[in-house]
Amino acid sequence: MSILVLNGLNGINNIYNNIVEKLVTGMKGRPGLEVIDLKDKEIAPCRGCFACWVKTPGICIIDDEGREIAKKVINSELLILLTPVIFGGVSSTLKRGIDRLIPNLLPHFRKTNGEIHHKARYEKYPELMAVGLLEKKDDEVEGIFSQLLARMAINMYSPVHKTFFLYTNDSAEDLDKAVNRICLEVGGRSE
Repeated sequence: MSILVLNGLNGINNIYNNIVEKLVTGMKGRPGLEVIDLKDKEIAPCRGCFACWVKTPGICIIDDEGREIAKKVINSELLILLTPVIFGGVSSTLKRGIDRLIPNLLPHFRKTNGEIHHKARYEKYPELMAVGLLEKKDDEVEGIFSQLLARMAINMYSPVHKTFFLYTNDSAEDLDKAVNRICLEVGGRSE
């Protein structure tokens, strides 16, 4: 199974760096694992120009690393998003990367469960997993974040989605256990 990790943690905190290291170490040996640290990438914001739909179908006209990331996402089987949970949402770094995935959809619309969504451009899309970091457990914020990811999964045509939370004020031992659970979940997916 090819796994693509979009790391939107920004590396601003040693706890974040340790978590990324533990997750990557725990998933080592999985074929096709790639981690992209978005803070190190030159990704311009989406212009909303629709060129990826009408001028260069499926390809963003901005020639930067965002174009390659969109290609890698659609070619992966599992997309994992790592982010601090900020006001129930994702980091600005991760949001900028996600916004540039719009070429993976068509400009046309269809109704899904009474809602209007873009049509799929491709036959197959990756499963979606999100790992949100919070300082401590917060049911309301977790609910908002989980709902955001469920909505994102609809828009990204993800056949399966799952959300995990890690708490930065947990003990090192508890964080290790939580990271191990996430790695087991990834390892338990069919290849």
